[in-house]
Amino acid sequence: MIEPVFGGRFYERFTEGSDDGALHATVIYVNAPEALRLDGPFGLSGRAVTKLVSWRLEEAGDGAATVFHVDIALSGEVDAALAGLVSDVWRHFIGARLTPYVEAGCHREPDVRCGAWD
Repeated sequence: MIEPVFGGRFYERFTEGSDDGALHATVIYVNAPEALRLDGPFGLSGRAVTKLVSWRLEEAGDGAATVFHVDIALSGEVDAALAGLVSDVWRHFIGARLTPYVEAGCHREPDVRCGAWD
């Protein structure tokens, strides 16, 4: 879940209704609807690593499409293998999860179960 407001959280609940979960990042910049920036470990909380992730939307061509830019900066205990893993995870997230979600129109009804991955 992402709370897209300044100071909001990007977090995961392991079990619905439980307090068990993980805080992946904090929202540190919002310029709706064009940009969002998050800072945190993004699932790497067991390592001395933090990520700064910036998302920016840009209208393409005649306005019939949107380009989604993702910029990632890693700091801390980072090596080439970790950088590659982070890149692969974001490619999967955008290509296999976010793109079908948006193309199916699920973002228009976020409280309704999305059938994009069925």
